[in-house]
Formats: sequence, C-alpha cells, structure tokens
Amino acid sequence: MDAWLGSESTFGWEHVRRTRRNPAKAYKLLGATDDGYATDGRFVYFEQGTPDGLHIFVVDGADVATFVSTGYRTGKDKDHAFEDDRIAAP
Repeated sequence: MDAWLGSESTFGWEHVRRTRRNPAKAYKLLGATDDGYATDGRFVYFEQGTPDGLHIFVVDGADVATFVSTGYRTGKDKDHAFEDDRIAAP
C-alpha cells in the first residue's frame, strides 16, 4: 500500500502532523533527520524529497516495535531490511 501522505515544501513531518491524517500524534524521527524514517507508534513512515517537495509514505511490512534506521534511506526490523519505503531485495 504505497500510501502517499502528503507533499509540502516545508518539513514533511510537520505537514502531516498539522493535517487530518494524524493530528493527535507526534512523529518521532528514527535515526538522523536525513535518514528519512519516523513513526507515530502505529506506522513507520519514509520521507523522500522530490522537486515537488517532501513526499511521505507508509513503509509497508515494517514492524513498528522493532524498526530501526540503519543509515541514510535504509532500515530494518525483526523480519526485513528496507530501502526507502520498500522491503529490500535479498
């Protein structure tokens, strides 16, 4: 489910927080700011900069309880490694 959550030329997580998507939740960055990952406790999100602004996607298949950022645009959970918003190829 490539759920595109928004596009904004300002900081993406603030945009999502201010919209109807999840106004009561705070987004916690997972790793360094430029790693691209955050969570609201329900989902893991990936932020990607484009010429149109910042786009935010739900990371399908990510286990929120065990997901960690492993660096720039990469992460892992108990079952998978991830690149951007997708499970990485083995």
